[in-house]
Amino acid sequence: MMQLGVQISSFKPYLQTEAQMRDTFEKVAAMGCRMVQVQWVAPHIAPAAIARALEETGLYSVSTQDTTPQVLANWEYTLQLNRLCGSRH
Repeated sequence: MMQLGVQISSFKPYLQTEAQMRDTFEKVAAMGCRMVQVQWVAPHIAPAAIARALEETGLYSVSTQDTTPQVLANWEYTLQLNRLCGSRH
């Protein structure tokens, strides 16, 4: 069965605080989506908070994405985010 997902970056204006992020994740889950690509969540939000919000709202991350300079400048953050979210890509 085919599954559809959503790039969370589509909601960038609503990912600037933990409360906004959580609310956005809840709304995405309410639409029936379970699979997401985590991208452009405000960088001051800890990877653990992102992973917790995904889990608590029933979403799972298949990948994360950012610009190459951003990933290289924040390598440990990017690795931790992928590990905690269970992302493989």
